[in-house]
Amino acid sequence: MICEKESKIELFKKIQKLDEDTRNVIYLRIFGNLNYEEIGEIMNRTSSWARVVYFRGKQKLKEEDYEGM
Repeated sequence: MICEKESKIELFKKIQKLDEDTRNVIYLRIFGNLNYEEIGEIMNRTSSWARVVYFRGKQKLKEEDYEGM
């Protein structure tokens, strides 16, 4: 239980380091449970833009995991 809580805290810290658009897309996708079309509408962009930003954001988070090892 403690490890799970610590890993969530670390994830939030990593997300906070991302640029604003990427951070917002990730929050809306994961915590808001919105699809890419809905995210695009909210952010006045296309669903394709939202999909790409989300994918790149996940890649950055994964890269940071490897750098932190």
